[in-house]
Amino acid sequence: MLAVPIYLHRFSKDVDTEGVLQIYYKEEDKVFTPLEVEVAEMFSKRVGYVIALKRIKYLRKNECDQG
Repeated sequence: MLAVPIYLHRFSKDVDTEGVLQIYYKEEDKVFTPLEVEVAEMFSKRVGYVIALKRIKYLRKNECDQG
């Protein structure tokens, strides 16, 4: 299994962990190549970016509904 954290960057310099991307292989004792690790990290960053955009859209929608 390969587990990569999903980070969300705040507007401040803080970083929160939103979750973990877990990649399972049927093969036991799988050794991941550096490329596989890099691709998993890049995918994790993209997921964090999408989550952040969804939150921004949600906050903007609520702001418009209240105003």
